[in-house]
Amino acid sequence: MGGRTQGASGAGGLPGRSVRLAQQRWTLAWVGLVGVTMLGLSMGGLPEGVGPEAGLAAMLLAALSAGMVVGVYALAALGLGTGLLRAIGWGRGAGQGGGSAHDAGTSSSGSVLLSGSASHGGGAGEAVVPALAVGVALLMWLSHALGQLGLLTTATAGGVLGIGGTLGVAWLMEQSRGRSRAPGLSWSAMGSAPAVGVMLLAACATPGFLWRSEAGGYDALSYHLALPMEWSRAGRLTALEHNVYSYLPMGGMAQALWLHVTELLGGAGRPGEAGGLLALDGLGLIVCQWLSAALVLLGGAGVGRAVRAEGLAAGLSARGAAIAGGLAGAAVVSVPWVVVIGSLAYNEGALLAFGACGVLAGLRRQEPAWRRGLVVGLLLGAAGGSKPTAAFLVMPWVVASLGVGLRGAGASAAGDGQACGARGRWWGRAVCAGACAAVGGLVMLGPVLARSWVASGNPVFPFASAVFGSGHWGPEQLARFGHAHGGGQSAWERLGALVSMERLGAAQDALGNTPRGVFHAQWSMFFSVAVACAALGLGWRRTGPLAGALAAGALAGVAWWVAGSHGQSRFLIPLAVPLSVCIGLAACGALAVWRRGIGWACVGLACAVPAVLSMDSARALMRQGLGPTGPGLGAGAGGGGGGGGGGAGGSGIGAYSTGLVQGVGGMTGEFLGARLRLEAQRAGRQGDPRELAAGLRAAGVRSGAAIANILVPPDERLLLVGEATTLYYLGRVSATTAWDSGVLEEAMGRWPSEPARWVEALRGAQIGWVLINLAEVARLARSGYLDPRLSGDRLEQLVGQLPPAAVAIPESGYLLVRVPGQSRLGEP
Repeated sequence: MGGRTQGASGAGGLPGRSVRLAQQRWTLAWVGLVGVTMLGLSMGGLPEGVGPEAGLAAMLLAALSAGMVVGVYALAALGLGTGLLRAIGWGRGAGQGGGSAHDAGTSSSGSVLLSGSASHGGGAGEAVVPALAVGVALLMWLSHALGQLGLLTTATAGGVLGIGGTLGVAWLMEQSRGRSRAPGLSWSAMGSAPAVGVMLLAACATPGFLWRSEAGGYDALSYHLALPMEWSRAGRLTALEHNVYSYLPMGGMAQALWLHVTELLGGAGRPGEAGGLLALDGLGLIVCQWLSAALVLLGGAGVGRAVRAEGLAAGLSARGAAIAGGLAGAAVVSVPWVVVIGSLAYNEGALLAFGACGVLAGLRRQEPAWRRGLVVGLLLGAAGGSKPTAAFLVMPWVVASLGVGLRGAGASAAGDGQACGARGRWWGRAVCAGACAAVGGLVMLGPVLARSWVASGNPVFPFASAVFGSGHWGPEQLARFGHAHGGGQSAWERLGALVSMERLGAAQDALGNTPRGVFHAQWSMFFSVAVACAALGLGWRRTGPLAGALAAGALAGVAWWVAGSHGQSRFLIPLAVPLSVCIGLAACGALAVWRRGIGWACVGLACAVPAVLSMDSARALMRQGLGPTGPGLGAGAGGGGGGGGGGAGGSGIGAYSTGLVQGVGGMTGEFLGARLRLEAQRAGRQGDPRELAAGLRAAGVRSGAAIANILVPPDERLLLVGEATTLYYLGRVSATTAWDSGVLEEAMGRWPSEPARWVEALRGAQIGWVLINLAEVARLARSGYLDPRLSGDRLEQLVGQLPPAAVAIPESGYLLVRVPGQSRLGEP
């Protein structure tokens, strides 16, 4: 009932050559289906008048260009990761008096994509998947450290990649001289191919068009990608008082990787230039999004390998363990929410990759406890350094799986007793692993925490202000931030939001009629299936401990979501890892416990789950309506009106490929500006700003970035009010998030009834222009997030002190006015 065991002639007793050929056939079929999905979708959802060949050509150019750069990063990560793991002796424990034959067999296999579903034995090298994760963590750490010191330049960015790449090539050459072979995929991973195709296609689109649930990638436009550009112009990765997200102690490492890409492409450049991430028609933006997608795929690899290793350790046949691993890896990368964040330059992909590979490392029973603890600590530190919610949504289940791995190791792992001074006892190994994990975590987080501590006196600013202080923030800012990040609802209300369904009309997102919890449309059927599978995994004695540990860790994350978060459905994404492992463990149990026919039938039915999730991902993409609203411009341009304006108002359902063909020039207004200037020249009114303003009104532009880039000289400073999405503003820009205060808020607070003094303050700060996003200001006021100093009729009083509006487009909600005495440009 346990299935065939691995024989000497090959996995499952089959000839090795036949097994390898079959594996590569499924791999090629999977890659082919991913490509077909991308090709087919790229030729649809285009703006009116654009042929399918344009979408296809744009997709191929973006995919090939970004894919090559991401391949270099992957090679560098492999070299750095294998170098560090070898330095600590990782892999030497295999075959040294410990570990089962199954463990020894699994220790030598690895794959970049869903490798848990890969080869039935043997392998392409020692611990490739955890090595890639450790290598990415080191890349992030080095980028952050060099950025803090002001040493991250084009030369040093290339040097880091060069050193890592050299180590990676040396490792690959070493493997090629041996008898190792590249593993393939199991047929059970095939259902994930359409979802991966959707994710990679969406990652080829210029940020700002997708997705509606993210208001066109608002977070990327306001800080994930905007901060690296600002740091590049400043010459240093540092805390910025006008953007609290530059302080978040655990939000810097993923952004440091995007900064590395920025510098690799020559830096952000001078005002008015589309440099850095915007250079080469936004190649850096696409590279960052593809890196995010690669992290998601690495997370799927970690999940698959962990399930496969546990299946083998539990006595399952190599074939059955590979199929279960493939199913688990496919499940996690097929979830629509995972597809969404994987196609954006967000930091959740890092949580998936580091969490999944942390589970894999913790379960590697051949290794001594101290090595496992150190690697798990490094990965958890990198996860925490990427997003603070990792402390609640990743660490519980990773630590729980490490505990299961330590308890199951006995005294078999070589060196445990000597290294830990515990002679193989479980509690001694746990203490040793915990201490080493703490060291690894502190090494990773140290520079990040130090940056916030030096800048604000609080290493976790703006959290824990009662303990460490509030830095430059006042009590009102802290209260407003706390209200928006967990203090606005009771735990009971958030519990209701967790399980509410759309038909109940409860706890819906601000961006649409969608529940905020586990029944959000972008979770599809995942949670329902995963909970059922977790129960099945608990029922089999050999997988019950791990399934129980992972389920308990996931429940701890849910408890934090209910008690301490502000209830965003996206925050639950890291839980897809432990729940997908539970899906794989349930498949292992079905194959081992039930009669062969029933077990295989159940697993075959379960393999339809990734296919259903993939179809839901494709459906979510094709429903996107963030298309263009003016010539060469998108509704999401410039951030979609700051989180709600552009995200809610597209050109209609189905314009999902607009971001492929418009590029950065469409988002910055370059195309429209060139056309308007040409028309003004033909009319004999070249250089007349009135002509440009009239053209903007006629075009119905809804992009603040386009308005500013076309009308405001790049060397004059522009103040944004109600607009935090600065990525596509090319000139000198002053902006704040909703939680921070700038020169205007300070002036209004100091002289609440003297608008003339406000204008003087703007002049003193060398502000020449003010762009007000009236729609976003109104939205912030309704939600309670608006700075009270900007409330009421104060903005109207400010506008009354300034010359008549240069541009006022009612449909867009933007108002551009100049500050007398600063701007050299005549009034339009």
